Amino acid sequence: MKREDAMDVLEEYVPGVKENPKLKLGASMPIDMLAKMAPDMLPPDKIPELDAALQKLPD
Repeated sequence: MKREDAMDVLEEYVPGVKENPKLKLGASMPIDMLAKMAPDMLPPDKIPELDAALQKLPD
């Protein structure tokens, strides 16, 4: 999540992640760990969709 384009995708699924200090620190974590930190903001059922969107980003 060090990439700005990845953070933009994450922002689509977890609105406010760029401004939330707790979640911003968690942005370097794997998606499933981030979901555990904020299940109300990133429900487990959204993880596959978010992961698919991130996989579409260029390397």
